[in-house]
Amino acid sequence: MISTNKAESFSVQVKSNVKQTYLPSELGVWMFVFGDMLVFTLLFGSYAWERSQQHSLFVTSQAELSQTIGVINTLLLLTGSLFVVLALHAARIGRFALVNKLLLAAIFTGITFFINKLFEYSDKVSNDFTLLTNDFFMFYYMLTGIHLLHVIVATGVLVFIWKRLKANQSPLSKDSIKHLESGGIVWHMVDLLWIALFSLLYLIK
Repeated sequence: MISTNKAESFSVQVKSNVKQTYLPSELGVWMFVFGDMLVFTLLFGSYAWERSQQHSLFVTSQAELSQTIGVINTLLLLTGSLFVVLALHAARIGRFALVNKLLLAAIFTGITFFINKLFEYSDKVSNDFTLLTNDFFMFYYMLTGIHLLHVIVATGVLVFIWKRLKANQSPLSKDSIKHLESGGIVWHMVDLLWIALFSLLYLIK
């Protein structure tokens, strides 16, 4: 009897450990995120160094950016992240139709961010603030441009997942949920990078 109780206790402990070590998505996705964050950390460090050397120039140039557009873009990405989280939750509880709707909403925020960013670039160029204007605008176009490419990729990943789920029209498999987790992780990384960019380029004086 004692032996049986020990065996059951051991089984519960093993199940508990398995549950605690569950890794969402795939290891490769996490390695990609880590590498990307490392590259951006180096870019942020370069920006901070140049800013310390040309503080007045950077502050003067920073005043030409629209904080309103920056806030709108921040809200778009945060809203998109919320939709992705809700879509993943809906997938895990088997609400297939809701997953599609939430993914479409997240895709919409990504496309709107892209259009908003093009509008901002167009406004800056029309006022003669280009990549060659000074070091601040070089960093502005380089950092936000690289980030915009990430937004395009993240939105494309969500479109890919949405199309696959729509084509299947069946309960979500474990692989489908894994794909959705991967899309969510990429999207959250893009979101986190933008918050850092928004603070560095638009807010910090």
